[in-house]
Amino acid sequence: MKKTESLISSRTRTTKSKTDRVVQQQLVVQLPAVTIKALKRAALERDSTVRAMLLEAVQKAGYPVPSGQAVDLRKA
Repeated sequence: MKKTESLISSRTRTTKSKTDRVVQQQLVVQLPAVTIKALKRAALERDSTVRAMLLEAVQKAGYPVPSGQAVDLRKA
């Protein structure tokens, strides 16, 4: 478990969101190019961002997402 924790912590960077003071961390993942293209296309069609779409999916999967975070921050 410690090996996993050190891998995760080495790939995150903590910052504070200007809009709501919720601590944000950056997570880097590698996905197939076709998946990334599909996510970007869907975000464009929805006039949203990939971040907002992923947070919505994470929330629907039952993981905690603070209130107001699964939104397009460009419109906040």
